[in-house]
Amino acid sequence: MSSTTTQTTTSLADGLRLGTLLRAELVTLIDVARYNPVVDLGVFPNTPAEFFWGSTSSADSGEDGLDVSFYTGYVDFQNKGTVRRVRCVRTAP
Repeated sequence: MSSTTTQTTTSLADGLRLGTLLRAELVTLIDVARYNPVVDLGVFPNTPAEFFWGSTSSADSGEDGLDVSFYTGYVDFQNKGTVRRVRCVRTAP
């Protein structure tokens, strides 16, 4: 994900934006009682068990960002050039 892509996708139409990992927006979707995927498919149907980008960048390297695996719930830093899915969120009114 280039810095241009990051800027474009972190502020989307209708108040949508990439979820953060620091505020635990994406992590709160994880249900530790589930596996492959770790999200409730009744609430989030058709969610693939894949990695999803958050909007949080590494403090050590601007080239890395945090992602979360919806397969296992694992959170890790990856190079922003790595292809990942995104899950948009909206702040409650």
